[in-house]
Amino acid sequence: MSTRKSMTHTIDLVKAHQEFLQLEMYTWDAYKVCLRSMKITENELWILLEIEEGSPMICQADIARSLRLPIQTVNSALTKMVNRGWIELYSLPNNRKSKGIRLTEQGKAECLPAIHLIHEAEQEALGSLSDKEINMILAIMRRYNEKLESGLQERFDPDQKQNND
Repeated sequence: MSTRKSMTHTIDLVKAHQEFLQLEMYTWDAYKVCLRSMKITENELWILLEIEEGSPMICQADIARSLRLPIQTVNSALTKMVNRGWIELYSLPNNRKSKGIRLTEQGKAECLPAIHLIHEAEQEALGSLSDKEINMILAIMRRYNEKLESGLQERFDPDQKQNND
C-alpha cells in the first residue's frame, strides 16, 4: 500500500480516469481512417512513420524499441512491407547482425503522400491550440506519465525502485 500523500480532489477520480482512457482511445481511433485508406495494420502505420521520420540507419531493433513492440511483431510487419515492395533491407556498415530499413521508390510513391497528409492533420490539430495550451498539455502528460510510472514501480517492483535510488 502506498504511503504517498495525495491531493484532495472534488472530482471522481475513477470517472476522470475512465474519460482520460476514452479520450486516449479516441485519439488512436482517429488514425483508423488512414489504415483503411492505406489497407495496412496499425503496427504497419507506426512502423512506416518510424522509417520515414527515423535515422537513415534505422534497423528492426530500433523500431521495436521506439514503438515498444515485440521484435517478432516488427519483423512480421516488415516482411509484409518488403513483399509489397515498400521497403528494402540493406547491410549496415560495421554491423553484421542488424539490417538497415529504408523506403523503396515504390514505397515512397505509395506511402509518403499518406504520411505527409497524416503529419499535416497532426500539425493542424496541434496548431488549433495556443502555445500556452500546448505547453500545458505537454507538462500535464509528462507529470501524469512520471507519476504513473513511479506508482506502478512502487506497487509491482518496490525492490527495483530502491536499487535505482
